[in-house]
Amino acid sequence: MIARRTLLGGLAATATASHAAAQQREKPDQSSLPVPPGYVATECTFVEDWAGNALSPFWHDYITSNAANGWPWNYDGKTGSGMGNQKNAEYYVPTQLAVKNGMLEITEIKQPINGIAQGAPFTFLCTSGVICSYGRMEFRGGQLQISMKQSSGSGVWNSLWMMVGSHAGAGYGDRWEIDIQEGGFLDGLPVESAPRNLAWHLYSQGTWRGGIVDGKVNLSDDFHTYGIDWDPGQHVSWYFDGNETARLTRSQCPIPDVPMHVIISHQMGNASTSGWHTTLSDATPQEMVMQVKRLELYQHSGSGLWLHPDAAASRGRKPSEPMSKRQPTIQKKIK
Repeated sequence: MIARRTLLGGLAATATASHAAAQQREKPDQSSLPVPPGYVATECTFVEDWAGNALSPFWHDYITSNAANGWPWNYDGKTGSGMGNQKNAEYYVPTQLAVKNGMLEITEIKQPINGIAQGAPFTFLCTSGVICSYGRMEFRGGQLQISMKQSSGSGVWNSLWMMVGSHAGAGYGDRWEIDIQEGGFLDGLPVESAPRNLAWHLYSQGTWRGGIVDGKVNLSDDFHTYGIDWDPGQHVSWYFDGNETARLTRSQCPIPDVPMHVIISHQMGNASTSGWHTTLSDATPQEMVMQVKRLELYQHSGSGLWLHPDAAASRGRKPSEPMSKRQPTIQKKIK
């Protein structure tokens, strides 16, 4: 998702595609996801359950990063932002976002839209949406898990990912990226495998590591839980429905050790992605809906969580108040 994409440099990761049913684990409440292995329910430090009918103030309706110093990527001077046109056929506007029925919906449509690509005007073939938590919810270490139902169709690129946050410091740049799930990846596999494929990546100071695991099910048929367990500077493990699918350690590559933020984007691969991703075509549906039901963060003592004070205040809670079942903890950093 930074200058995209030469796949897949150095598959020196341990991939463990276990698809046995996950063991039953304790749950904080009925609407929660299973508590991840190695954590307890009281270590849940942040929850986004998409209550109400608008984005909570922990999210921007555009994409940005540390290198951009918080400014929207490929900003059109109004409300639009985007990934550029080197690999992507979509441009983002807030009108494609909706919060309803306890979930976030990002609708992508095959409708041309005028935007900006690499600093110049460009007409994109698809209109879509994105959210990111830069400067509003950032964390360092822990297990993040997100319940998502992917959209379907040739070229669709449902993405859950993380980049360096503002709390890494000004000028730190975009030297780290963790891709939790990227739908539609092929990397030479038959196109028929795309609806099942779990694609994971780590951008680590100039090198890519990653791979594809067969999820064994059509990921657009139902909600599934995608996650990472991150020990800063030590390791990152990827999870699907509670089962570890891949792991990278510091002996294999550098591991991020600075605060990061979350990005949820509904992308579309253009013709240049042919071979390693499905592409926009006549067969692509006119409308595709990506649904995200719940996001949870679990952290051990000593991990970092940064919440923007304005966003915290909007929830009507003080930094010292404990987390409720339906609202995130409001705190500057975990003690």
